[in-house]
Amino acid sequence: METANKLLMKEAHDAIFAAEKDVVGQDASSVPEVADVEEKATNLKSLIVQPDWKKDDLNALIEAVKQARASLQQKLQQKDEQDQKLKAAKDKADEERRKQEEQKAKFGDT
Repeated sequence: METANKLLMKEAHDAIFAAEKDVVGQDASSVPEVADVEEKATNLKSLIVQPDWKKDDLNALIEAVKQARASLQQKLQQKDEQDQKLKAAKDKADEERRKQEEQKAKFGDT
């Protein structure tokens, strides 16, 4: 029983540390999932400091942190993909503009 509790406590700490790592440097105002991860991790922290925590409660909060992190990671990946598409579109537009300016300069059409 003691070993099981130690393993469960280690899993809780791992979930908290992973959640904190995920939210460092993220903007909760632009990615609402950040606040959800922070809230779930805070709830888990509050539970593990209590001397009379219940195994089922701890398991439920660990799972909640994991799910919130998965949602955040998915959202960040989608945001990154969207940012890359926007950058590619901007780069293409800049290249087209540059080509047009070169054409105008070449033919004196200003």
